[in-house]
Amino acid sequence: FFEISGFLNTGTLKYRRFSLDIRRFLDFSRTSQLALRANGGFLFTDDAGILPSNMRYYLGGTSSVRGWSRNSLGPQRPSFDATGAFRGYVPDGGRLSLSFNTEWRQDLPFINRRFGSALFFDGGQVWRSFDDFNPLDFRFGAGAGLRYQSPIGPVRFDVGYKLNPDDVDLGRYNGQDFGGRLARWGFYFSIGQAF
Repeated sequence: FFEISGFLNTGTLKYRRFSLDIRRFLDFSRTSQLALRANGGFLFTDDAGILPSNMRYYLGGTSSVRGWSRNSLGPQRPSFDATGAFRGYVPDGGRLSLSFNTEWRQDLPFINRRFGSALFFDGGQVWRSFDDFNPLDFRFGAGAGLRYQSPIGPVRFDVGYKLNPDDVDLGRYNGQDFGGRLARWGFYFSIGQAF
């Protein structure tokens, strides 16, 4: 995917955005499959400060890096209420995104031909700018899920666990824990394959 905006002064917002998504599915038997995906995105602009939030890259969620909630992996800023009390973190997104997904899909015909299971290992990160890039910032999640092949596609229930979260990922602010005991866990219910 490649997108150019503001080319030859045709718009006020000038940027170039490039994304690449590579997928490979390896069938080991009629009931077993290894699904692989690598994904990356780059956003070039002269003035990153004017980019609308919907133009930036985000990771986390049911079809991304599981363990993290939707768009919550990567740069975030603290949010406060009118009294100045901490309310949580708000995703900021970034200009550089890299991620991968591996998923072992196993049908369970001995239970019912419509049921299946999955084991997964995901990883990725979003950086505000190219200068911030550091491969050691990658975050990883692992987990398992159940599948039911419905007439409209696979119905999925996945449970993901953050393997190496930082304080922001766990909802900690100024040494105080606001995330709770389930901060490392993500629970997902959706229709369709993860990728």
